[in-house]
Amino acid sequence: HPLGPYAKAANNPVLQKNVEKGGIVTGTGHNSVTYSPDGKEMFCVYHGRTKATGEERVVFIDRMTVSDGKIIVKGPTTTPQRLPSGIK
Repeated sequence: HPLGPYAKAANNPVLQKNVEKGGIVTGTGHNSVTYSPDGKEMFCVYHGRTKATGEERVVFIDRMTVSDGKIIVKGPTTTPQRLPSGIK
């Protein structure tokens, strides 16, 4: 049933700023999920702000996984990442 029963996940929100951890990203949100060309990796595409961009939002793309029923976004990242699997 879409309205319940419902229990908020302990790792909610799964996508969040990282300034408390020494990062520079704030205002994360409005995501979409996509897959690598070979379908082996999952990615979260979302917007956020950084200290450098101020109020302007920028797009982030980070790997994500589902482990033991929990969604894990491996970000926000602000450094270059390796190419998705399936790209030659």
